[in-house]
Amino acid sequence: MKALKILIILLAITGSTVWSFQKKVVEVKNGKLSIEVENIFSTPCSQPIEYSIGNVDERFGMAREDFQKIVMDSEKIWENAMGMNIFEYNPDGLVKVNLIYDERQASSDESLKLEKELAALNSSANVLNKNYDDLKISYEKKSKEYEENLAQYEKNLKKYNNKVDDWNKSDKSSQSEYEELKDDKKDLEEEYKKLDKERKDLNSQSEKINGAVKKENKLVNNYNSKVNTYKDKYGATREFEKGVYSADIINIYQYQTEEDLRLTLSHEFGHARGIDHVENPLSLMYYLMADQDMDNPTLTNEDIREMKNVCEIL
Repeated sequence: MKALKILIILLAITGSTVWSFQKKVVEVKNGKLSIEVENIFSTPCSQPIEYSIGNVDERFGMAREDFQKIVMDSEKIWENAMGMNIFEYNPDGLVKVNLIYDERQASSDESLKLEKELAALNSSANVLNKNYDDLKISYEKKSKEYEENLAQYEKNLKKYNNKVDDWNKSDKSSQSEYEELKDDKKDLEEEYKKLDKERKDLNSQSEKINGAVKKENKLVNNYNSKVNTYKDKYGATREFEKGVYSADIINIYQYQTEEDLRLTLSHEFGHARGIDHVENPLSLMYYLMADQDMDNPTLTNEDIREMKNVCEIL
């Protein structure tokens, strides 16, 4: 009997951490309440944390419904891995999830704007480079043709001048020779007109090349200026709090992509459940969002271990 009493006491003591009793109203019968007392197996995570959507600053350019969907997706990262309903959306939920716009997102937006401008300038530079290369290739080809035509013209001109000299030294009696000289002169004049047109075309193309070079130099200077601005403002490694959980409030301050936002929300949900930071850089609960897979986030062993610890799961 003594051993039995000790056993019962031990069971009562050890059981008190996992068992609780609550009264539940089942129904009303004949004007009387029918009360049922049931045993509930209880752990810290028996009931999901209910959350609601609070402030969604319109400066993020995200609709409230879209933000809510991403929030709900973020909790699934934990729940799918743990096989438990750990978090649950409720319009009146105690934990408020807010999207707060401040200097962090403003800085991120400016950084992204500069990056887009640099990308656009780089794209324009590529177009200018191709245009310059095309103009240069065309110029070199036409210049070669012009030099060849000019050499042929000078050769024909010399030949014509020699024939004229011979004609002048002759008795000038041959009408056929005279007509031939007239034809040669006409041909030379046509050749000269053609050469002059080619020369003007080359000069025009040379001006286009010079103009392209000036445009490219201006663009390069603009690009370099923006690169220096970007380096001055954002070149150094910056660490700041993208999100914070405190006193039943999750505030998200900065994100760049929806995947980034989802990962940050999952991290803060971990804090809401009572999990501290872990040491694995790949973990969802690592203090810095950098090396995790944003496109396909998964929990590491450290994440799972900490969730089991706070939920008292063996």
